[in-house]
Amino acid sequence: MYFVEDLRLSGGKVLRGDTLVPDDLAILDGRLAPIRASAHLPLVNLSGYLILPGIIDLHGDAFERHLAPRSSVRFPTDIALQSVDRDAAVNGVTTAWMAQSWPWEEGSRGPDSAETFMEAFAEYGPTALTNLRIQLRCEMHTVDTEARLVAAIARHGIDYVIFNNHLSAARSIVTTDPHGLAF
Repeated sequence: MYFVEDLRLSGGKVLRGDTLVPDDLAILDGRLAPIRASAHLPLVNLSGYLILPGIIDLHGDAFERHLAPRSSVRFPTDIALQSVDRDAAVNGVTTAWMAQSWPWEEGSRGPDSAETFMEAFAEYGPTALTNLRIQLRCEMHTVDTEARLVAAIARHGIDYVIFNNHLSAARSIVTTDPHGLAF
């Protein structure tokens, strides 16, 4: 992940609570610091700009459209990750968890696909402009992959796991829309 160098930001309007006020900020060691400690820092003039906090996306599904913009088209994962990273950065998202499924399904949404994505992310992550992370959405009924799941979580440092139960919804669809379930 990329961190900006130590800087003093001057001339912009800073969001303080619910009000924009003219103010200066300092960044030391990747954190906001008191302005009095920043006299020696390089100055960036932000006159006419707003200085706002970054957005945190706790459950991002949008990254999937970068991987597969249409059902018949799949981009290489490294290109898709670069695209989602830049998309996040340009929209003010500083930290984003990409919601990756670990379901009972096979194919493009199954555990094999999840692990392939985690491997590609492990390669891309250190070069990211934003703090991209993986949120793993695990179906509760995938007990047959428990050891594999736990190993993948440990190997890739996954820090956000959600357990879902979509079995009752799938059972309902069997009777109301069996073709949809098969699809």
